[in-house]
Amino acid sequence: MILLSPLIERLDFGQKTKLIKVRLNDSKLESKIRDKTPDESQIIFYGEEFTQHNNFIELINLTRQLDYKIIELVTNGKAFSSPKFVVNSVFAGVTDILVKFYSSSPEIHNVLSGEDSWSDVVKGLKNIIKLRQKVSVFFKPVLSVGIYLSEKNQDTLVSTLEFLESLEVQEIFIVKAGEVDDQLVRDALVDRKVLTFTLGFDTLKDYQKFKEDETNRVMKLSSSI
Repeated sequence: MILLSPLIERLDFGQKTKLIKVRLNDSKLESKIRDKTPDESQIIFYGEEFTQHNNFIELINLTRQLDYKIIELVTNGKAFSSPKFVVNSVFAGVTDILVKFYSSSPEIHNVLSGEDSWSDVVKGLKNIIKLRQKVSVFFKPVLSVGIYLSEKNQDTLVSTLEFLESLEVQEIFIVKAGEVDDQLVRDALVDRKVLTFTLGFDTLKDYQKFKEDETNRVMKLSSSI
């Protein structure tokens, strides 16, 4: 697996990122959030769909009160099809939203996501972008779209990128599986208008470990300058 293009992160030098793998029935989720070390300023929620948690807004509020500067949510995006949910989430403290998206083709997306979700995901993207255009910089969430690329959706990559550009998505991650040809991805990225990062990892877990390792690497480099 290879890194095809530079990964530029909003790194907070000297600070650590807490990764919380969400389980909706986890009775210890709140205590895991509260278990914050002084050098942790960024937190990422991934795993099961956190937006479906009964106390989602309350837990995000708690996270903000614990003084995390970056609160990132990896999500299927469906809940954001409600404009009210977008506003409530961002005002509660969500700063970064990574929406998983598989294809501009509703059929392919629905098959790979395992549910009939394409329409709601697209509505969610539009609602987040609309909010970004209306609110001040203090409440403007960072929106990224994660395309999880495999041989099942690789042929729609170009149309998917074009579709996301038409929605005015500005940041896209491509997480590719091993069977996807590197040249196919390179060709698809030519003349792209969006800020695109391409990661050659098979799973989200691999990406998260890379993110933490890369943060530590850059921190070490910065300390030697």
